[in-house]
Amino acid sequence: MKKLIVGLFFFAVAACSGFSAAKIEIVSTPYKAGDFGVHTFRIPALCTAKDGAILAFCEARMKAPGDDGHINLVVRRSADGGATWSDMAVIASDSVGTFGNPVPVLDEKSGKIILVMAHTPAGYTESTMGNYPDAHTRRIFVCESCDGGLSWTKPRDLTKELNLEKGAWYAVGPGGGIQIKGGEHSGRIVVPVNTAKKDIWRAGAIYSDDFGKTWRLGKWCDFPSANESQIAQIGDCLFLNMRVQNSLKNMNIPRYRRVAAVSTSEKAGALRHTILNFSNPSARERLSLLKRTAKNTSRFPIRNTGRSGSI
Repeated sequence: MKKLIVGLFFFAVAACSGFSAAKIEIVSTPYKAGDFGVHTFRIPALCTAKDGAILAFCEARMKAPGDDGHINLVVRRSADGGATWSDMAVIASDSVGTFGNPVPVLDEKSGKIILVMAHTPAGYTESTMGNYPDAHTRRIFVCESCDGGLSWTKPRDLTKELNLEKGAWYAVGPGGGIQIKGGEHSGRIVVPVNTAKKDIWRAGAIYSDDFGKTWRLGKWCDFPSANESQIAQIGDCLFLNMRVQNSLKNMNIPRYRRVAAVSTSEKAGALRHTILNFSNPSARERLSLLKRTAKNTSRFPIRNTGRSGSI
């Protein structure tokens, strides 16, 4: 796990700082197991502030490496391109439950950093969420920084605003969100989200058209068993890369492989098929790739157009 986090931040810092791989000379470790009295660090995310500072977010799993229990959401800040880091700051903690899955987005106009996260109240876990059909076993929160990540507002609960279902599991990201550039939805903040209930998994997005003041839940992608996802804008399309939670034998897709979804606006025109030309780096075979097209940025209906073959 230690090597994984070091490697991830090594390459991510390079990308955020604009260096090519051949020119990288700085190697730093923002988080290492045991530091700051933390048992394990997992689920990292990066964001570059408007002043160029790099923010490294992570889950601080205080007493054990698992996904449940006492987990704080933390950040460290680098003002010198990742060479050195500030002390670890706790953004969200309730001392007993879980705050995690950091998804940062920079509002490029104001410089405000919006951080969306998931929260599991104490006593609930992903495996037992079905035992509490009348409770919000998983919640979504948001907080903001207006000074480049030096300070943060108190996390605000979006559960009611998003009309999240009771007895269901929700998560955001993990990774990063985006701010749409150009077109009728220019400036919209979009954060990938997934949900599960009775082992039925779905992926989609939440979004804000007023720079994080209010939020709405988009319609779910109707690809079966879609889970953790990342989103990107490519031209006038939104591209959603999703993990498959359960194997889909009828579609020849094993568990934890990746599938793709594309959402376009009313005026997007022809879909750019080349943006779907990828495969799971760990796969030995190139499996069928799936695309979804839509006429707005909050729905991903299904359409299958992929091909199979060896890499």
